Amino acid sequence: MKGLMVLAALFLISAIPLCAQDAEGCKDHPFFSRMPNFFITGCSENFNKLEYFVSEEAVATKEGELTVISYSYPDDVSLKVPSQLQILRNYENAITKLGGKENICW
Repeated sequence: MKGLMVLAALFLISAIPLCAQDAEGCKDHPFFSRMPNFFITGCSENFNKLEYFVSEEAVATKEGELTVISYSYPDDVSLKVPSQLQILRNYENAITKLGGKENICW
């Protein structure tokens, strides 16, 4: 009977998928949805400046609260890793839904 209970416990443990946990205190930004299977490895939020291109010749600078969220993907060959283009389109779609406009200069 004891062996059967141990066997049942091992089966239940092995049936639980091993999922990576988000870094403590980190969460997704409310404007963006996370790509499937990704997890947060780190985050920070502080007053800083961000420089970005507004045309091929001009750079603009904004100051304010800058949020940085670092994501990672499990090292699991059974999972399909999204391409960089899929990830970029995910952000573009979210920005467009919020009323943002595309201005890519590269």
